[in-house]
Amino acid sequence: MGYVGCVTAAALSRRDNYVVGVDVNQQKVQTINRGEAPVLEKGLAELVAESVRAGRMRATANGAAAVVETDLSLVCVGTRPRRMAVSIIAIYLARSRRSRGNQAEKW
Repeated sequence: MGYVGCVTAAALSRRDNYVVGVDVNQQKVQTINRGEAPVLEKGLAELVAESVRAGRMRATANGAAAVVETDLSLVCVGTRPRRMAVSIIAIYLARSRRSRGNQAEKW
């Protein structure tokens, strides 16, 4: 849950949507679940705190469970540095797909 994922999750939860963010980084998951923003963005800390406190936003490392308990899945991966091969992005996407398990294929 970086800049795109956390900001998007917080914005969606502000509109009374129940949002489950997924990240492999357990520290980010714990940070969000404490109601703290894992990245610096103006207004994000307050929005995350409000959304978590209201029960509209939480984070987990279990992608498959998040897919099962939500109606929509958005995949956000890190922006590739100029020198990084495009194939590395494909690896990130493949890892993301594996972390979600076969749950998405049931739809």
